[in-house]
This record gives sequence, structure tokens and C-alpha cells, in this order.
Amino acid sequence: MALSYLLFRASAATMLEVARDPKHLVADIGLLSMLHTWGQNLQHHPHVHCVVPAGGLSLDGSRWVAAASRFFLPVRVLSRVFRGKFTAELKQLMVQDKLQVHGSLKELAAPERFQRFLRQLFSKDWVVYAKPPFGGAEHVLNYLARYTHRVAISNHRLVSFKDDSVSFRWKDYAAGSKQKVKTVSANEFLRRFLIHVLPKGASFASVTSAFSPTVNRPYRCCVAASCSRALRHHNSLLQQLRSSVRSAQSPARRRTDHQPSAPLCTDQHLTVHAPPR
Repeated sequence: MALSYLLFRASAATMLEVARDPKHLVADIGLLSMLHTWGQNLQHHPHVHCVVPAGGLSLDGSRWVAAASRFFLPVRVLSRVFRGKFTAELKQLMVQDKLQVHGSLKELAAPERFQRFLRQLFSKDWVVYAKPPFGGAEHVLNYLARYTHRVAISNHRLVSFKDDSVSFRWKDYAAGSKQKVKTVSANEFLRRFLIHVLPKGASFASVTSAFSPTVNRPYRCCVAASCSRALRHHNSLLQQLRSSVRSAQSPARRRTDHQPSAPLCTDQHLTVHAPPR
């Protein structure tokens, strides 16, 4: 899972850094990341989907900065920053002996061979896809939500199991999403299926914010200052809401008994709406 978590960290840090860049959005953003590890033919194809609002908070936290209607962040810049962050941390994982290599990759355990491998990675153009969702925001959220408890292949794609072989349907996107049937041995099918089973306790979803303490400097603003500023701003908005709600209440309905105080700002709670149990 070391590389999967690296994929989460590098992609999130890339989005936060480029969004804050004075040449681009100049805003603090948040994002929802979802890890997918499989392709249609069950081969290992790890990638991260990121759901990002079309804008973010200004760096001083005073206003919302909207992205251009048909443009968010430049994909070429995103791909280069992502490549740099991923390869730099990949090197650190190997130096710290947190990366295990086996099988055909065993030769990468040799430092000189690993350095050559990193140079090869850095020489390539990395792919970052950033487009508005085709069916709208609600469609893409529903699409990703279906994957929160989904495995690599569902029963309806299984065609047959005979002669110690498994056949299943898959879409070949390289051939215009043409539907095909693939047959592999039972052992190979199990191997492909099990590489997508996450270890116990592992997560394939992550929520990242520029204010999160899990995002290290220089990719985030000072958490304490940001939280303090946000609290003051939110308290001001709540005070306005409290005044408007109380002014709308009749004197007979106004509460005079003691109301509990919030532990952080010490202001009184105001119940705006209590959902039915």
C-alpha cells in the first residue's frame, strides 16, 4: 500500500500547490480522492480520481475564488508537478527501506539500477486528465459513490467457469469501448482479483484540504492561523444568523433558560433545525 498512499499524497499535494500558485487560481482548495486499482481486464491499473470544487477560498480566507467556466488548472503544469513530487517521494521510500521490490522488479533493489529507473520515469510525460464531468457533478459523484463498496469485478460480467478456466466480459477502451470476452486460467483469475483487495484497515478514499495538518509545508498554509481566521469568520456569520432567527421569533417563543456554550468559541449554541429522529 506504500505506493497507493504515495499516489494519494502526491496527487493531493500537486492540486493544492498549483491552485495556490499566483499564476493560476490563487486559492486554497479541497478535494475528494478515490483510489481505483483495476482496469476492465482486471490487470493492475492504479489511478486516483479527484473531485474538486470549481474554485476555492482566497488565500486570506475572505472570499470565494471561482475558476474559469471551462478551465480549472493547466494539465501540463499538473503533470509536471505531480511527476516531480511522486518520483521525489518514491526515492525517499527506497532510501528509508519502506519500498519492497519482488519478482521482475527485484533488480531495482540495487541503488544504481533504481537511480536509472527514476531517471527513466522523469524523462517521460506523465498523464493528468482534468475535464468537467460529462454528466455533471451529480453524475460523477454517483459514479464514484458506487465504487466505495464495489470489488474489481461483479457477477454480471462473469460468463463461464469450465475446464479450470474463467471467462468474463470486458470493455476494450483502446478499441472504442468494444465489448470482448477474455478467458484466463482459474489461478490467473484469482491472482488478478486478489491484487485489488486492500489490506485490512486500508482506505481507498481520502479527503484533503489546504488546512489539513496531514498536508506538509510548503503545500499548506499555517493551520493554526487559518483555523483561527476561519473560526472568527464563521462566528461572525453565525452571529448574523442568530440575530435574524431571534428577530423572527415571537417574544413568547424566545428561550430564557440557560443554553450550553460551544467548547472552543464559548458562544452559546443556537438550534436552527433539529431533524426528526
